Amino acid sequence: IETNKTFQTFTVPQLDSKYRRISDEMAPHKKKRPRIWTPELERLLVEAVDKAGGPNWKDIIETNKTFKTFNVDQLRHKYRSLPDHMATHKKQRKRKRKHVDWTPELVRLLVEAVNKAGGTNWQDIIETNKTFQTFTVPQLDSKYRRISDEMAPHKKKRPRIWTPELERLLVEAVDKAGGPNWKDIIETNK
Repeated sequence: IETNKTFQTFTVPQLDSKYRRISDEMAPHKKKRPRIWTPELERLLVEAVDKAGGPNWKDIIETNKTFKTFNVDQLRHKYRSLPDHMATHKKQRKRKRKHVDWTPELVRLLVEAVNKAGGTNWQDIIETNKTFQTFTVPQLDSKYRRISDEMAPHKKKRPRIWTPELERLLVEAVDKAGGPNWKDIIETNK
C-alpha cells in the first residue's frame, strides 16, 4: 500500500497515541470513552474500589456499568494518581530515591565503570565499584541512557509533524487494516 509508507518512520506508540487523539468523526468505529475524569467519576472509582475490597480492576469493570468502557490500565493509572486521602487502598511508596548531583567526574567514572565491566550489568558495577554502592540500579541505568544518547546524537529521533493529510491517511490505513493493528500497518508498507 503506497500511502502507508509514510508510517514506517513512526513507532507503534506514536501511531497509537495520535490515532487515539483523532476525532470520532474521522474514526467512527472507535469506542467512545469518557475523555475527562470528573470529580464524580473519581468518587465513583474510589467507591468501586472500596466495595471490591481493593483494586480488583477486572471485577470493577465487570460489575460496575460506569467503568465498562475503561480498561484495567486506565483505572489503575487514575487510581494511583488520586490524592492519598481519597484512595485508601493505594499502595504507599516504600522509599523515595535520593537525588544525585551528577558531576562531570561522576559521569566519567560511570562511563569508565561500564567500559571496564564490558556492559551495563549494574549489579556488578555497584558491587565492584565503591563510588556507586549508594546508587540504585534505576539511577545508574537512566543516567547512562541519557549520556549515551548525548554521546551518540545520530540515535536521537527526528521530530515528526502531524498534518491533516497524514491524519487522514492514518485513519484510512486503520480502516483498511480493520482496526488499529500498528505492527501490521507498518509491516504492510515495507
